[in-house]
Amino acid sequence: MPYCQRCGAKLEDVDRFCQWCGAPAVSHPIPPPPPPKPPARQTKTTRFLLPALILIAIVTVAAIVGAVVLLPMNNVNFNQVNTVNQTGINTINLSLQGDVANFLIQNSPSQTLMLATSAQGSTNMFNRADPVQVSFSNQTAGDTLTASAKLTTNSQNALSNSVAVTCQVYISPNITLNLNVTTQTGTITLTTQGSVIFNSLTLKSTTGAVQVALENGSMLAGGVSLETTTGAVSFQINQANVSGNQTVNLQTTTGAVNINVAENQTLQGNTQVNATTNTGAENLSMNIDNTVGAKITSETQTGQINTNLNGFSGSKSPLESYNYPSINNFDVNLQTNIGDININASYQTYSGGSNRN
Repeated sequence: MPYCQRCGAKLEDVDRFCQWCGAPAVSHPIPPPPPPKPPARQTKTTRFLLPALILIAIVTVAAIVGAVVLLPMNNVNFNQVNTVNQTGINTINLSLQGDVANFLIQNSPSQTLMLATSAQGSTNMFNRADPVQVSFSNQTAGDTLTASAKLTTNSQNALSNSVAVTCQVYISPNITLNLNVTTQTGTITLTTQGSVIFNSLTLKSTTGAVQVALENGSMLAGGVSLETTTGAVSFQINQANVSGNQTVNLQTTTGAVNINVAENQTLQGNTQVNATTNTGAENLSMNIDNTVGAKITSETQTGQINTNLNGFSGSKSPLESYNYPSINNFDVNLQTNIGDININASYQTYSGGSNRN
């Protein structure tokens, strides 16, 4: 109920003037209700927060599941032996192939041919299959044995990278050998002692080292090709014989080439060694004497040629032993695009001191 602003008397709602003092009544309108507040606007952070949290949860769960699936839980101890034991075999044609495998080739006086394949490591909880499958075949015609083996790695094991596959190859030392070995990932190592005659030797690895050592008693009677895309290539000939004029090709795209020649006996032929790499150093160690001579040519696009010489003439390239040309010779050609060339060469009979450049 309103009151007079002058005398304080009560007024009726319909009074326009105070009945007691005649003062005009003052109306007090009811203020309108405040307008409703607009809904809060979503910020960018609010709009993207929930999807981001959901994505993080999905990724976390997937990572946990993947870790459990790939976690090595099953121990692997795989062994398989393939043997050929025949008398009267003079020649072996052997072809070996593996996708992920290391090959080790050496002599064994007790076996004509034996392949011992092993795999050690561990696999995930869902993979109980053999880590590697080995297919082996062989046939004999007269005094010639032709054999081939293929190693296929279980794809799940290849993903886990926890299983190492090795194939050890044993060959009779008194044999003529044609050998072809290829692997996608792995090293190839060949070491021979005894009277093995190499009619042909082709070793190739896509990712991994290739190493050959022809030791005393073995003979190089055919071409040699050692190749890898990523990895080092090493060739050693140590008091082994050479029959006829042979060529050794050593090639890698990314990696070093290492050559070691030690010959002081009378050979039965000459050897051309060609070494090429795109990115990597080339290292030559040569120790020759008597009727063995040598000529060395070198070329590098972005690198240095470093020499340590005894009994050789020349500065960087070409280099020639003081007895070159001799009865038997090594002609070595070294070439790299990016990398140094390091040469340590000695013709032992020369006694005039060391030449260093």
